[in-house]
Amino acid sequence: MNSQLIGPANGTLTTPFKIIPSNVGTYYLSDQNRNAVFEYSMDGVLLRTVLGNLTQARGIALHENQIYVAVGDNANNLSTQNTIQRFNLDGSPAGVETLPGGGTSPVFARFTVQEARFSSPWDIAVQGARLLVSNFQNSGAGNPVTPDVFEVDLATGASSSLVQDTFGLSGAQQIIAIEDGGFAVAAFSNTFSLELTLNTAGIYLFNADGSQRLYYNLAFGPRGIAQLANGNWLFSTANGIRSFDPISGDPAAPLVPGTENGQFRMITPAFAMTRPVIPEPGFLALPLAAGVALLRRARRAKVGVT
Repeated sequence: MNSQLIGPANGTLTTPFKIIPSNVGTYYLSDQNRNAVFEYSMDGVLLRTVLGNLTQARGIALHENQIYVAVGDNANNLSTQNTIQRFNLDGSPAGVETLPGGGTSPVFARFTVQEARFSSPWDIAVQGARLLVSNFQNSGAGNPVTPDVFEVDLATGASSSLVQDTFGLSGAQQIIAIEDGGFAVAAFSNTFSLELTLNTAGIYLFNADGSQRLYYNLAFGPRGIAQLANGNWLFSTANGIRSFDPISGDPAAPLVPGTENGQFRMITPAFAMTRPVIPEPGFLALPLAAGVALLRRARRAKVGVT
C-alpha cells in the first residue's frame, strides 16, 4: 500500500462514489451525498466543482467531451429523478429534452418501468454506441417486471431493458464493459421474494445481448468490480477490497492488505499518476482517494476504486 492520493477532504467529500480519468490528465469524482462532481489533479488537489445541484450523483462516464451522470431520487423535482443526465465540460446541460420554461434540460435518458420507484440507475459504462446502466432497485428485490440492466442509445437517449433476472442478479451496482462486447455486473444483494431467499450476491458476466455467460458466487456483496490481467477479480465491499480467484472459486475472497474497514464503492481504470507508485511484490499499488482507490494494472496504468 502507498499513501492516499486524496486524503481527508474535510467538507468537500462525504460519500465519494466513482472516480474516472478526464481527457486532460485530471480526475472527475462524483459524490452521492454532496450532489456534485468534482475535478482533481493527478496528485489529489481539488481544482473545481464541475457539476453542482445534482441529486444523488452516482455513476459517471465521459464520452466525446460530455459527462454522463446517473442521478437518484429527488423529491423536489420528480421530473428529473432517476434519470441519466448529460453535461458539457463547462457544466452546461446537454440533454435531449427541453425545460418547461425553455432551454436545454440535462435529462438524457429516462427509464419506463411499472413503477417509478423501481427505476434506480446506479452506474453507467460506455460500450460502443450505447450506455450500459445498472438498476439497483431491480427484479431481484421481488419486482419481476423490473430490468436489472438497461441499455441507452448514445445517439438518441432511448432506453430499453437488457437484463431482467428475477431470481439471480439483485442489487446491481458497478457495471463494466468487456472487450469482446460483453459486460460484467456487481450484484450486491441476495434475491428476496415472498417464497424464498437465495444467495445470489457475486459477479455476473453477460454477452452483448444480455444473455448470462458466467456467475461467480461470493460470500460478500460486491459494490465495485475490476478484472486484473491475471484473470483474478478485485471487488469492493463495505469493509475493504477483496481479491477473487475464479479458478479456485473460493467465495471467501481474501482482503487486499491495507484496505480493511474501508467503505469502498466503484473501481475504475485510470491513467498514470504524476508521482511514482511502487507496488509491493505480488500486489498492485492501491492509493486511496477518500472512498476511492486507484490501482495500477500496468507500469503506466491504474484503476480507481470509490
